[in-house]
Formats: sequence, structure tokens, C-alpha cells
Amino acid sequence: MKSLTVLTVNLKSDYPKYLIQSFEKFKPKDLKITYIVVENTDDTTYKDEVCAASNNVVWINNSVGMGEAGSINHGRGLNCGIKLVQDDWVFICDNDTVVTSSSFFHELFAKVEQGYSLVGTSQDPMRIKAVFATGFLVKSCIAKSVDLGPKYENGEQIWDSTNEVTVYVRQNNLKYYIFRNTWNDPSLVEVINEPYKSLGKTCGIDRCLDSEDKVMFVHLGRGTPKILNNYWKSGKKTYREWIEFINKEILSPEGL
Repeated sequence: MKSLTVLTVNLKSDYPKYLIQSFEKFKPKDLKITYIVVENTDDTTYKDEVCAASNNVVWINNSVGMGEAGSINHGRGLNCGIKLVQDDWVFICDNDTVVTSSSFFHELFAKVEQGYSLVGTSQDPMRIKAVFATGFLVKSCIAKSVDLGPKYENGEQIWDSTNEVTVYVRQNNLKYYIFRNTWNDPSLVEVINEPYKSLGKTCGIDRCLDSEDKVMFVHLGRGTPKILNNYWKSGKKTYREWIEFINKEILSPEGL
């Protein structure tokens, strides 16, 4: 795989800057990544610093979202961005995620070589137990063939945004894979490497493991409410703590 697109939806935050910086730090030298950032408002406050993180950033202002969080507008943002994907593979992820190791790419590409059409970093334990939108690699033709928004029946949400990707894969008997992670199995915190182990089981940060039990991808969780100061729970890492952690432990020259 020589080229890949990363697609994420944003809402008035600088999260994508750190996401892109982490991908750029750990990606193979011969891999070209195009980053599509869909800002679900007309706001351009963070456009310059996000676009400065790589020479291959496509910024889209999607006014349909109009500043509202939630599955419906998340899906609208993804449906807007997926139209611009030109690579055969796309990694769809939340904006409050970062890569933490070069093993992330080795593990993903190994699964592609093994014939998987969808490779995820976690699984939704609810509804249809779909591969989570936190982060997954999928064939672009699949992502383009479905509605990336949630689905409702009789006023009840039956699946979340991007869940139709999993539905499509299952219905067409395609192979999919989900890496081990601390969201689905908190006990894995006991075997992972530092500095991620010391974050503990209740910090709220989801950590995805490679085949050697080392963390290769992390997700803050509740990123948009946290940056808007609409979410706080004792012990959960805040937006500021997240930025300080990834700057020190992941992105700095002294980091991993």
C-alpha cells in the first residue's frame, strides 16, 4: 500500500492537528497519506494550523452540520468527505485519536495482506456490535457504497454512524478484524507498555494494542464535549491533559 486517505470530522477544535502529526511521525517513508478534515461548521479558526501539519490536507467546511454534535451530523460530515477519497483504502476515525507507534501501520497492512476488507481498533458493545467509528481501515469502495450516517426505525436508533459499513461487510461475507483494546477489555491495561499503563483503567482513554501488547493507537473519548467544557467526570482525562500527554509522550523528540 503506497497511498492512503485518513478521513475525520471536526467541530471547532484543534484535535486534527495532533492526529495528523502522529500519523506523519509514525508512517512508513514510502506511504503517502491524504488527510480529509471535514469541519462541520463554517468556522475556519483552526484551518491554518491543521493544514500546516501536512502538505496533503484537504479542509472542508460542511455547513450542513452547523455546529451540532451527535451521530446524525457526524454521519453527514463523513458522507461529505468520503466523496473526495481517491485512494483504494480509507482510515475513518474520530478526531480525538492519535497513532502511537509505527507498528500501527505494520499491523493494519498485515491484515490487508491477509484479505480483510475492514480492520478496526474497537467494537461497539451495543446495538449490532459494529466496528466502532473510533478508527477503522476499510476499502473505499465499501465506504462509498453505504450511508455513513446512523439509522432509525420507528423513531428508535438501531445503529450508529458508520455502522452500515459493518452491515455491508457481514452481508457480503467479507472478512473483518478488530484489534484488542482496553475499551472492550479493560483487563488489558495490566499488560500494556508505559506510559499508557500508568494512565489506569478509568482514565477514559481507549488504547489499542499491537500483536506484542504494545499500544499503537489511542482515543481520548468524548473529545468534542470535553473541548466545549460540556463533559467532566472524576478521573477522566480532560482536553488539556490529553494535549499535554500526547505532546510530551508521543509527539516530542524525547517521546516514543
